[in-house]
Amino acid sequence: MPDNPADQQPDPTAEHAPPPAATDPTRPPGTDPDAAASADPSEPSFESRYPLRPVDWDGNFSRTWREREGNELTRRLAAEHERKWEENAARQSLRATLARLDAEAARAEKQRHEEGEKPAVRIRNAELERKLDKLDRLSPDDGEESPESDGSAGPG
Repeated sequence: MPDNPADQQPDPTAEHAPPPAATDPTRPPGTDPDAAASADPSEPSFESRYPLRPVDWDGNFSRTWREREGNELTRRLAAEHERKWEENAARQSLRATLARLDAEAARAEKQRHEEGEKPAVRIRNAELERKLDKLDRLSPDDGEESPESDGSAGPG
């Protein structure tokens, strides 16, 4: 503490303090009515640090607080229900899309198979006809006999 009276600075709060005769006798000593107004705004207030819940006469939470909690629960359950509903809708949409795509792919595969099978069937049929023609040339002409010449002796 400096010894020189010029180095001493006056207390800024002392200038604004009310004279001792102006204090309210009903107010407890040490409480300043301007303290709430001069509180640091960056410091959280008691109300913001500790949320006050209204209490009924018997000490239970009031209907208002229960309604708030009920509304919060309702909103949370509604959001959860909506999320599940959206997931189910997305799942059903995905299943429908996959079923449609599978049907289109099967139809396209069947069409490709039929188009690809036609030339193969034609080639097989042509080979079969060629083989049958060769067999016809090798066989005797027994197929051209007349029904009258069945080898039995007729009247005559």
